[in-house]
Amino acid sequence: KVDVEYRTLRDKVLTKNEYEKIIFLMFNKYDFDPLLIQELIFFGRQNLKELSDDGHLIGLHTHNHPFQLEKFSRDKQLNEYTKNKMILEEIINKEIITMSHPNGSYNSDTLDILNDFDLRIGFKASMHLDRNMKDYNQSKFEIMREDHTNILKLMIG
Repeated sequence: KVDVEYRTLRDKVLTKNEYEKIIFLMFNKYDFDPLLIQELIFFGRQNLKELSDDGHLIGLHTHNHPFQLEKFSRDKQLNEYTKNKMILEEIINKEIITMSHPNGSYNSDTLDILNDFDLRIGFKASMHLDRNMKDYNQSKFEIMREDHTNILKLMIG
């Protein structure tokens, strides 16, 4: 429930600038320096390379992970995916063939862009049918998957 409230505030209520202002205020209030722990909580290039070398597929997810990609212009979306693909392929030295939509956010421009990248499959973080969906999976870039937070909740009980 708290996660849903957080995402709603972040994605639907606050602007990007308002959200960032709040985050930085909290950092200051609690004397938190994200640079001190970034290596502990974020994957580095070497971690990503090792994961790929171990046989895991690495997929596109945009460069900056925007909250609402569907509101971006086609050109801005193209830039997000192009930069992400270029950097990932340089790191893992393999072609990227999969993707997932950041925050489940995409539109018809996104799907057109992804078709130009010669990807094989893409996922959306939803196991629920949209109101207008006739099929579970509308295209190869809209394969439904369960969000990891829901799986964790089921495991914990």
